[in-house]
Amino acid sequence: MLDDHGLRTRDGYRDVGQGVFRCASVGHRLPRASPARDEAHYAATGDRGRARQLQLDLALHSRGDVRAVLDAFTVLAQALTSRSLGQALPADARQAIALGLPGSWRVDSADLSLERIGGAVPALRFVVR
Repeated sequence: MLDDHGLRTRDGYRDVGQGVFRCASVGHRLPRASPARDEAHYAATGDRGRARQLQLDLALHSRGDVRAVLDAFTVLAQALTSRSLGQALPADARQAIALGLPGSWRVDSADLSLERIGGAVPALRFVVR
């Protein structure tokens, strides 16, 4: 779904056990060709017939101004939303993602959310369910 943005999945959408299917990308630096180690990952999880959850993670290794990283992550979230739902990412969601502010939104029958994940490396997770 995000191949043209550099997030190619490896091994395709396949059974990982107990009827759960998944595909995931390798890490991709944001913004493209950046010397920083900020990385985005994409994954889709569901059953044989349909992906039920699409997930876009951002690991923030940079300190200081991360606006360019968040802008690039927002572009990925916009592409994921429009390609999976056929709808644009709502403007308030786009603004929140660009600022790294957690929130949730509804687009038709789908739930979108941005979560902040704590840990040694701070992260953001954008999810389409």
